[in-house]
Amino acid sequence: MEAVKTRFAPAERAAPAALERQEDVCRRSEVLNHFIEAIPSALVLLNRERQVVWANRRFIATIDQNWDWIKGKRPGEILQCIRAEGSVGGCGTTEFCASCGAVNAVLDSRSGDQTVRECLLLSKDNNAYELSVCATPFLLDGEEFTILVLLDISAHKQRELLEKSFLHDLSNTISGLLSVCELFRSHKDAVSDDISHLVKMMVHLTDRLENEIESHREILAAERGKLSVNLTIVSSRQLLEQIRGDFSTLELADGKEIMIDDLAEEISFMTDAVLLKRVLGNMLKNALEATAIGGKVDVTCEKEEGGQTLRFSISNTSLMEKEVCHQVFQRSFSTKGQGRGIGTYSMKLLGERFLGGRVWFSSTPEEGTTFSIRLPFNVSSIQ
Repeated sequence: MEAVKTRFAPAERAAPAALERQEDVCRRSEVLNHFIEAIPSALVLLNRERQVVWANRRFIATIDQNWDWIKGKRPGEILQCIRAEGSVGGCGTTEFCASCGAVNAVLDSRSGDQTVRECLLLSKDNNAYELSVCATPFLLDGEEFTILVLLDISAHKQRELLEKSFLHDLSNTISGLLSVCELFRSHKDAVSDDISHLVKMMVHLTDRLENEIESHREILAAERGKLSVNLTIVSSRQLLEQIRGDFSTLELADGKEIMIDDLAEEISFMTDAVLLKRVLGNMLKNALEATAIGGKVDVTCEKEEGGQTLRFSISNTSLMEKEVCHQVFQRSFSTKGQGRGIGTYSMKLLGERFLGGRVWFSSTPEEGTTFSIRLPFNVSSIQ
């Protein structure tokens, strides 16, 4: 039989008879079962092929599936990781899995030492898992197992995100606002045109502050499932012009050009304009951050699939590093530093769960990096 190809961890799985034997070994060990039920976290036992052969009740209750469905699957398959179906070999066998903390913890523990890693995982339903995984090698009745303990650290990550990202951005905006206020005070005898310019800067910075606060409120509400979707008729070209206007005045855009494609279509459609602007705004912000002075960012919109959908795309000429590509859309991942990622995660969360679309990206040396969102015309498809 031809071996299943893999891009990272081995793809082979245990034969059904071996799987049954391993399950039976675990079931019959009273000491093991007393131990795993005493652990106040979700816990599974993996065989050499990284398949779940036993689990404590806390794990089974968390997954909310029966044991027959769980048995034999790998952790990413059980949690329905978006990467798990990216290869015939399943969980652990795609190139993206090289960045997975859970797979690496299990593989590293094979050396005989306990290994602890963080695992950021996005499910097919856009549920973001942020886990601390502890892998410990374990020998029972001559069978080699790995005890894998999964601890939910999303609350810790959220708190860290608010402290490092929200408070960081908030502090920078307030500092800018205070600087303008000082300039305004020092220019109290200046001509009215100068004062008017300073006032406009103050208003702009205040708007940025309000926008940062509202953005984080939306993310928190979205993750709780309490974000309301307000559908209105939106003009695609007008929306692109608004976004370009909003970002052209930012310091981030100094010396850079935001180009709306001449072929960008004028389309009227139903969506939540506020949420879509948030998604496209994050795409544009990322593109501007990756663009050098003198460069440009291209923005466009076009119909697809025989007019059944429309796609917005924002492109720049830079190439994302492979390691970055593997972790885009994870909630806590950011190239700006640990604990500051929220922009790409919010694109996926808002664009897919609340706007009923699909968000993705491509990054190649030939074409640079493009982030896109495809939206339906059919209002009934939006949940």
